[in-house]
Amino acid sequence: SNARIRAVTSPMDVVVEVLLLGQVGLGLWIALAYRWGSSWFAADLTPYLWSLLRFSPET
Repeated sequence: SNARIRAVTSPMDVVVEVLLLGQVGLGLWIALAYRWGSSWFAADLTPYLWSLLRFSPET
């Protein structure tokens, strides 16, 4: 549409955009379709994020 935007946009930009949108879509699907999807973050990721804030990552 805009000539300036087309001048700086490559086909790889479109590929990355599609991959990111696909990742968001899959994440929403898992969170909504599976019972454990919505509780996964609180159960698994939150303790890891707190360990990062304490500067002692638990992997």
